[in-house]
Amino acid sequence: MDNLKDTLLQICPPTSELIDFFVNRMFDNHYRGIHLSQHNRYLIDDVYNILKELNKYGKMEILIGDDNGVYSTTINDYKQFVDDVNKINGKGTLNSVKKTLFPDFHRMGLIKRYNEKGEEIDPYSRTTIKFVQIDKLGIKMINSQTTKDKYFCYLQAIQKLSNGLIETIKDLLVNLYDNDSREKRLTLDEFLLFITGINQTFSGKFYTSEHILKLIKDWRRLSKFTKESIKGAVRNWCDDIHKLTGINKTQDRDWHNWVNESQQIISLFSQTSFFEMDSMYSLCLRFDNNSMYSDITEAKRSLIEKHKYFEHHSITKDHACELHHIVSLYEAETIAIWKLLDVWENMIYITGTPHNNIHGKNYYKCYKLSFNGNNIKLTSIFKSSEFVICQYPSEVKYDINLKNIMLKKNNELLTTI
Repeated sequence: MDNLKDTLLQICPPTSELIDFFVNRMFDNHYRGIHLSQHNRYLIDDVYNILKELNKYGKMEILIGDDNGVYSTTINDYKQFVDDVNKINGKGTLNSVKKTLFPDFHRMGLIKRYNEKGEEIDPYSRTTIKFVQIDKLGIKMINSQTTKDKYFCYLQAIQKLSNGLIETIKDLLVNLYDNDSREKRLTLDEFLLFITGINQTFSGKFYTSEHILKLIKDWRRLSKFTKESIKGAVRNWCDDIHKLTGINKTQDRDWHNWVNESQQIISLFSQTSFFEMDSMYSLCLRFDNNSMYSDITEAKRSLIEKHKYFEHHSITKDHACELHHIVSLYEAETIAIWKLLDVWENMIYITGTPHNNIHGKNYYKCYKLSFNGNNIKLTSIFKSSEFVICQYPSEVKYDINLKNIMLKKNNELLTTI
């Protein structure tokens, strides 16, 4: 395994940060990085059809356990539902729908799932599921009046599934965009090797989106031959490990599975109002009738708002922090509301710990802003007992003189949504 670095040193300049990145990544058992949805190759129309059928049943009891051909009459609705889905989409079984599709749809905010007591569960819970029901965003999607509206609903779903990663990638691609046609897309190789490493820790080093942006720029300065040589070295190294006998799943390095997972994520992202995909699985910004943005200038708007945060708060960027929207973007009912939420006054710059806590409380919608001294408190708009504290200045960076501006904007947005 140690020969990977030696091989890369023969290809890249010894000073290149790319070498350290690839070595750190490939020697880490979490080398594949982000994991969203590997085995579910569904299209937006598949999702639409499933939700439309599900909406006919209300809160529906589903099969518990594996399909053994013997069923309780209480799941007759579920059997009929799966049969109808199969006829429409040409795929779907009693097992596959509940095991592979419903978990994704729940994490996307399209459906709700319930335990045996009929209690709604957390989207990431591994408890036994007995009931399922379409949720607000799913209803909004099937009631979309235009294709553009449907794509926008799917953007919100993928935004939630990816924990905001899709917006990060959009901003990164806008950053790379210029008059050079090569800069107007993210190739499959770039997505596989770099994008899947955003906000991941490999061999003890955390890679922010800014780290990854710099690495992609370094990558693009290399010749085509050098890039192919690096990719070939990494792939061959993975294949050699994958062929070893007696190796466990954690230590394995499955190149083809990694490629498959990246293709799936690109496919999901390309069906939103942010992106489109070409035949080579390259991801491009979408500027058509279904796009959120009419041109690159409008797409840069969000990035400009992020820059404004640093200007108005007079702070510098910190690799340990990330910008978080106080009132989440996927609460937007329309594109106009999305843009209303995507402003610097609705952002805070926080470290990973409170950011993870906020998303852990996401179900309770911790959007109400207040202050405990200079510490920032985000409280659920449904349960006042649910809140997250961001300690100042260790966990949140902002100008304390702008508290009133932040509070005013928060009140305006909560009233709006």
